[in-house]
Amino acid sequence: MEKLKLEFAGESENLPQKGQSRAGYPAFPPGDARQPYFRTHGQTYRIKVGDPVTMTCKVENLGSSVIVWKQTDRIISAGERLIRKDPRMRLVKEPNGISLHITHVTPDDRGSYICELETYGEPIHQTNVLDVLGKLQLFQMLPTGEKEREGSSLVLPNVTRLESGTYICRASNGVDRPVEAKIELHVIYEPEIQIDKAWVHADIGVEVEISCIVHSRPDAEVKWYLATMLLDPNENRLMEKFGIRHSLVIHKARKSDFGNYSCSAENKLGRSRAFIEVSGHPNRANITSRALSYHSDRYNLTWTVFSYSEISQYRILYRKVIPENDPNYDTRSRWHNIVQFFNPRVTPLQDMGYMFYALEPHSQYEVIITCQNQWGWSKNSSPFFFSTRSTDFSPKVDASQPKGHQPSEILVDDSSLSSASGELSSSATKIGDVSQKTAKTMIPIIMAYSSLVISNTFHLGV
Repeated sequence: MEKLKLEFAGESENLPQKGQSRAGYPAFPPGDARQPYFRTHGQTYRIKVGDPVTMTCKVENLGSSVIVWKQTDRIISAGERLIRKDPRMRLVKEPNGISLHITHVTPDDRGSYICELETYGEPIHQTNVLDVLGKLQLFQMLPTGEKEREGSSLVLPNVTRLESGTYICRASNGVDRPVEAKIELHVIYEPEIQIDKAWVHADIGVEVEISCIVHSRPDAEVKWYLATMLLDPNENRLMEKFGIRHSLVIHKARKSDFGNYSCSAENKLGRSRAFIEVSGHPNRANITSRALSYHSDRYNLTWTVFSYSEISQYRILYRKVIPENDPNYDTRSRWHNIVQFFNPRVTPLQDMGYMFYALEPHSQYEVIITCQNQWGWSKNSSPFFFSTRSTDFSPKVDASQPKGHQPSEILVDDSSLSSASGELSSSATKIGDVSQKTAKTMIPIIMAYSSLVISNTFHLGV
């Protein structure tokens, strides 16, 4: 198939005279000599796909006026505040204005970018045009994966939206120059919805954004529901559309905003719906420790959790991994449950850790973590497997290192850990449903240290 190239071009608008708005009204009150005017002119920027671009807008005698960047139907920024939620965009403060910078330009960025100066009377404008260079490849091969197929007809059974595109029919008799014709195929279908996240973490007073991507031909009407209630925009709720992406933004979430949302899309061929839950429960724990311990009998388990609300307790489920054909499978592969309370942390992202003791050498263990805040328990973390060594790992000290230098893995000696564990073990009366006395012979002892001790044990590198 041949590649098609689409080209777009734009022209700058005529600029108003210095100190005048487009309608001819004075930009400042009569008698004010500090009338603002643009020091730059509108330009056409021709940028390759993936390259950055900076569009400048400089103003003389800005005063109390505000510079606004916008496209035809969307506000990008007002003053030094970036309103558009696009991580590729940022504002660059200049001595006499504000420039708009976009990284990794895409074909969707092409079009007019207007620098508007809000003044008394009508605003004045400066228009820049972004032309994104690069070939737009509409179709590279047939839906079957073939680049070409001979024959007087092409049959596409059970077409989907993915078969839409440009088909080229080329005919040749081996003597004259080949001739060809292009056929545009548009498949009409009922809406199809994709979602980025089926579960979104939130808290009271936090801004929440949920979104769905809607594929549809003809275009679909998209509505948002909370449970069965149809939602409309209000002072705390905004509905946006960026191409095929539809977003619902809640500026300051309330308890009544928690629940199950649905994105409903409908056209004349049918209707589709996708669901998103907004919850105050903590995110899943993300286990960050390495899979192989440095020791044969202990292991330092570390993880992070993001929760706007303070975490009150953690639950660790663990067991030794034993094959089902092992004679000890029934007694040694049971799950053990440890619940531990912690002092609240001040940041939403929490780094935590547990030290396992009395593990068996050259063994594998499975761990699952959940956590609780005022809204309830998180979902289980992904199962994590770690292993102990046959013997303790003892890194050799390089003779070229200065005397007294030790690798970071052994900054904490065992005596300090044993002392700390002895002080804390007296307060631990039960591990799960098994008494501490029984645990000494049946299951490993697990110690939960204070934040200071946890931070030190990280130097063990386990």
